[in-house]
Parts: sequence; C-alpha cells; structure tokens
Amino acid sequence: MPEISVRGLEMPESPIRKLAPLAASAKERGIKVYHLNIGQPDLPTPQVGLDALKNVDRNILEYSPSQGYLSYRQKLVGYYQKYNINVTADDIIITSGGSEAVLLAFMMEEISLILSSGYVLSGFTPSALLYRSMALS
Repeated sequence: MPEISVRGLEMPESPIRKLAPLAASAKERGIKVYHLNIGQPDLPTPQVGLDALKNVDRNILEYSPSQGYLSYRQKLVGYYQKYNINVTADDIIITSGGSEAVLLAFMMEEISLILSSGYVLSGFTPSALLYRSMALS
C-alpha cells in the first residue's frame, strides 16, 4: 500500500471541508449563506454577457491559449496605462480564477526560490482558505 508523503501529511486539512457542514446546517435553519469560498456569484449575470453566449457563432468552444488571448491582454495593457501602470501584453497571464493565479505565482521560479530559502510569505486576510494550503505545499 502506498504511503502518504511527508509533505502530504504536513498539508493542513481543507478548511472548506470543515465549513461546508456548518453552512448546510445554517441553510436548513433558514439562514442566508454566501458561499465566498467557491467564487459563486450572488449577482445576476449581465444580460449583454448572456446574449453574447446565446449568439456565439462557433461550432467548437476550444481551449484558449494558455497565457490568454492576445487581444484581451492588449486591452488590459490599455486599461492599466490609464492608471500609470506600465505593462506589456507579454507581462499578463489570464487565468480562470484567483486560485489558479495564486498557484501559478507559487510555481514561478522566483517565488519558489524565495519560499524554499526560508523567507516568510506574507498574505492578506480575508482570503481564500485554500491559499494557505497552496503556500505550504
């Protein structure tokens, strides 16, 4: 039988797994629960977005390029320029969510070297509970 690695044993249990039953219990008691942990929006999707999906003129919805579409990254360059933030499209990576962005940051060589050198990683709170586990892994 395979054994769990030391790193695996040291990884903290997912706080979401502990909170999910509490949220379910609160809902059963009629309490409104906002699931901030899963990125589930509590606002209606803008009609323009829904219309765009209904009217998409494509036969295949393929994966986008791993760094995101160049046209979108170029538009973001223009957006950041309005705030005197100078970046190029090559400086921007589009992710499918915040957790993916944080995980990619942890995997970047510079961050990995810093973390493995014994430096302290500072974060912010509130934040997704998953980020602590990602930082420790």
